[in-house]
Amino acid sequence: MNFVRPLSVAAVVAFAAAAPAFPAAAVPADAPLPIAGRWDVTVTGPDGEAYPSWFEIREEPSGLAMRMVGRAGAPFDVPFVAWDGSHLEFQLADGSRWRGDFNGRWFGGTLTSRMQSFTVDDAQRRALLGHRWPPPPTPRPVRWTAVRAPALAGHDVRWGRPEKLFDGRTLAGWRPRHEGSSSGWTVRDGALANRFPGDDLVSLESYKDFKLHLQFRLQPGEDSGVHLRGRYEVQLVDREDPAAYAGSTGSIYGMIAPSIEERAEPGAWNTLDVTLIGRVVSVALNGIRIIDRQPIPGITGDALDANEGRPGPIVLQGYLGRVDYRDIEVTPSL
Repeated sequence: MNFVRPLSVAAVVAFAAAAPAFPAAAVPADAPLPIAGRWDVTVTGPDGEAYPSWFEIREEPSGLAMRMVGRAGAPFDVPFVAWDGSHLEFQLADGSRWRGDFNGRWFGGTLTSRMQSFTVDDAQRRALLGHRWPPPPTPRPVRWTAVRAPALAGHDVRWGRPEKLFDGRTLAGWRPRHEGSSSGWTVRDGALANRFPGDDLVSLESYKDFKLHLQFRLQPGEDSGVHLRGRYEVQLVDREDPAAYAGSTGSIYGMIAPSIEERAEPGAWNTLDVTLIGRVVSVALNGIRIIDRQPIPGITGDALDANEGRPGPIVLQGYLGRVDYRDIEVTPSL
C-alpha cells in the first residue's frame, strides 16, 4: 500500500471482502490516480440511519493527502490514508478506520465498504495527533457509499420571478427538519424568530440555481447559518475576529473565506445576498461583495444529503443560536 504517514496500531478489525481489482491492461500509463478527486458520501449506521459526508483526495509530492467533512463541523485533514490500486483505507482522529473497495470505471465509479473503530493506545494517539483523544467507541460496523462529486460548473442563466419564502405572519412554506422535534421557531413582530436552540427550518420548495435575499438579526455572541440547497452553509456569527476566515459571517463554512472582513452588526438587521449557479457562489453582506464567484468544493457539515447534482431547499439553522429573519426571497433560474 502507498502509506502516506506510516502508523502502527494495537489491533485492526476485519473489514468487508475486497472487490475485484481493475485489470492492469485497462489503465493507461499516464492515467490520473482514479481515487483522486472529490467524493459525495452517504454513511449508514447499524441502526439504519443515514447521513451525508464528503472527502477530497489529492496527489502531492509527498504522497496522498485527504480532506474530509464529517456529519457536522468544518472540513479536516485525515492523518492517515493509503491506496493500493483498488482499495482505499484511511484512519480518522477518533481511531476509526475506513476501508473502501473501488468499483466501476477509472473516470467514474463508486466506493463501497464498511467502517469500524479499533483500539489505538494513548501513546500512539499522541504521536499521531499531538494530543490525547477520548477512548474510541466500541467497534460498530457501518456501510458507506461514495460517488464522484459532479462538476456543477458555473454557466449563464435566465432568472425567473422572485418568490417570497416568508409571508411575515405564519410558518407557511416551511417544515421542521425532524418531525416531532423541539422547535424554537415562531413569528414575532413580522420576523421569523428562533427563540431558543431547537430544530432547523427547511423550505418546502427546492431550488437548483438561484439568488437568495434575506435580512437577519443575530443576538450578541450567537451563531447560526443558512444552508443553500440544504448542503452548503453560509455562516452567520457574532464574533470579533482579526481577519476574514472560513468561519466568519458570510463564509461558506469551512470551505471559502470572505475576501474581506465585513462584520454583521449584532442586534441590528443585516442584509445577505447570495447567488448560487452550479457550485459557483457569490455572497454580499450589507451590500458589500465578500465572496465573488468562487466554486464550493463540497458539502459542509450538517448537510441534508450529499446529492450535489440535485436541487435542494433553503435551510435555516435552528439548533445553535437565537436569530431572526425577515424579507426572505428566492429568485430561481428558468
